[in-house]
Amino acid sequence: MGNWEVRIESQTESLVFKDTRRQTGRAILRPIFLQHLARDGEIVRREIKVIDPEGKPKYSDTFLVICLRDELGEVTMLFEHCIDLGIRMVGVID
Repeated sequence: MGNWEVRIESQTESLVFKDTRRQTGRAILRPIFLQHLARDGEIVRREIKVIDPEGKPKYSDTFLVICLRDELGEVTMLFEHCIDLGIRMVGVID
């Protein structure tokens, strides 16, 4: 698997996420998971452009970039929103 490339509107360089679909498969996280992340992390709420590992552009409004920080460091995750089901993690920067 390759990498996901995400460009956030206010940044000049793209973020590159390691593809985690092989490890996470099709596991869907319920929307309640977002409530915990919203409490503990930061959801990037800006315009993003997403290119999948195969080099194809994706519908960006179905993706979320979530950053979690603590005293040990930071992790940034890319999630794909599955309508009426929840979200699944597809990439990570650690």
